[in-house]
Amino acid sequence: IKDIETFSLVADEKALIQNGGLQTVVHIKGVDENYAGVAGIASHLYRGEYNLGNEDQPGLVFGVGVEQALALSSDQAISPVSVYLPNKKVTSTTDPLASLSLSLANPTGSFAIQSEFDNKYVITNLDFIRAYAGYKQDQYSAVEIKLSPNVNVEDLVETLMSLLGKSYKVEDR
Repeated sequence: IKDIETFSLVADEKALIQNGGLQTVVHIKGVDENYAGVAGIASHLYRGEYNLGNEDQPGLVFGVGVEQALALSSDQAISPVSVYLPNKKVTSTTDPLASLSLSLANPTGSFAIQSEFDNKYVITNLDFIRAYAGYKQDQYSAVEIKLSPNVNVEDLVETLMSLLGKSYKVEDR
């Protein structure tokens, strides 16, 4: 679609992140390599670097509010944090903990955009979320897009809704 400059595939899940005795519930976004160009997170770094790692060695870029809640300084972290994710592959069990996946991930940076986003989100790579949350290879929770300059957003939303159908939700900011 000519009005879309670029897009990113996203898997967004709620997760529990634990650093020592501190823990907090966050939205963790597994994103592809295009995300930096869509969301501009890399240009809003507060500390550290925008390094999302890979499936085996995931990197986490925290909103500054999440970073503070976990008493982290991402650019000086020497230990990984624990990440608990719901696993979609587990369908029924009498043990609720069996439906969670646990992994370790390295803090690599933090961003500051606006407090609502900074207090809620952690960004990592898409392959990590796929593996630990049980997403299929072609499964995503969202596609985030960056529009070309001077696009009429309402017209583009209508175009996307007509192309995708009623089973998809199209939102703008």
